[in-house]
Amino acid sequence: MAEKLPSGEDIVSLVNLSEGQAVELFNLELQRVLNNIADVNSPAKARRSVTLKVTFVPDETRQVADVMIDCDSKIAGNRGVKTQVAMGMHHGKQIAVEGNINQGKLFEKEPLKPRAVKIGE
Repeated sequence: MAEKLPSGEDIVSLVNLSEGQAVELFNLELQRVLNNIADVNSPAKARRSVTLKVTFVPDETRQVADVMIDCDSKIAGNRGVKTQVAMGMHHGKQIAVEGNINQGKLFEKEPLKPRAVKIGE
């Protein structure tokens, strides 16, 4: 509950600033950080942060100020993935293929063709 002036107006606090939008912005960024922590594609031990910035710009009388509320989060990027490519020339153009081209294929890409087999002889 916000503290009130005798005239009934709320004294500004983080909870009621901009009708609660500061807290709402913080909660949105907090959820973003929590989702990033739970994401197995991000590094587990990376630091994350939520920053709530409230900027006051007073007028010449110093009795009124415009207030800007910004909230931002820094989250971990996705973990990198490692692969290996073999490079060489193909039709006069430098190319790369994944894996070791000198190793034979484990499974043939063409399906086996049916053939007749004699049984019982």
